[in-house]
Amino acid sequence: MTESSSLRAFFAVWKESCAAVLSRLGVAEAFAILSPSAGAPGSDAVPGYFLLQGGLRGQLLCSAAPADAVRLAQQFRSEPIDASREITDSHRSAFAEFLRQVADTAASIWKLRCGSEIQLKFEAQPAGPFLAASATEIKLSGGALGENVLHLQTDQQLCDSLEAAMPEAVPGSAPSASGDAASPASPSAVSEPVLRLATQASALPQNLDLLLDVELEATIRFGAREMLLRDIFSLMPGAVVELDQVVNEPVELLVAGRLIARGEVVVVDGNFGLRVSEVATPSQRAEVLRL
Repeated sequence: MTESSSLRAFFAVWKESCAAVLSRLGVAEAFAILSPSAGAPGSDAVPGYFLLQGGLRGQLLCSAAPADAVRLAQQFRSEPIDASREITDSHRSAFAEFLRQVADTAASIWKLRCGSEIQLKFEAQPAGPFLAASATEIKLSGGALGENVLHLQTDQQLCDSLEAAMPEAVPGSAPSASGDAASPASPSAVSEPVLRLATQASALPQNLDLLLDVELEATIRFGAREMLLRDIFSLMPGAVVELDQVVNEPVELLVAGRLIARGEVVVVDGNFGLRVSEVATPSQRAEVLRL
């Protein structure tokens, strides 16, 4: 199976997404390295199918050996790592949720780099006959996790969709021939819109040190919507207000009412947090002082 540049770029996004999710799960020095497939996964591999829609179409199969799936599930559930344990339904569910988070992160990175929105729907079983057209492996390691292998296989429809969507690989997104460690906060993940937030870039104030202890209000914005006054007065418990933002789009961080960063919502010690994926330049962030 030969890999096109667009397919390598797609696999590279999954590699970075795996490392990003492991980091969020508390894996110290999380690494994800792409390597050529050493063969089809065993018949006992734990599978997770994804149906791609939107900017890309086709099917993707992610699978891992039972011992690897158990370790990833234990890390996801913040349990002691013990690969000798027999895999259970709860392990399979946690492994599936790990894959879902990787898929959500991959969709966000793909949109930032390619400007194309994709949806990845998790399926316990393939949506139809699945014939692998290309395959690779992602080696995951870090902390007490040890080395784990995630097998990725795509069908021909996804390969063709990638070629049609991006005939040439996105610069900076394809891995080297030997496979390189993922860097979740790599510069290539930063897109232009945030870097153009300020209409005029200005130098940092000379007296900035005097203001660094000033507290400013930070707000996470999931989206917005204009509503008629009559609709506002008719709101009742249980009503749903639809926003102008889809699930996979990054949320916005506003400081003093100014947009300074975008990212994805995470949970840290039971509290909501924001993992920043795009950030404005220091001079643009200094614009919050012009109140």
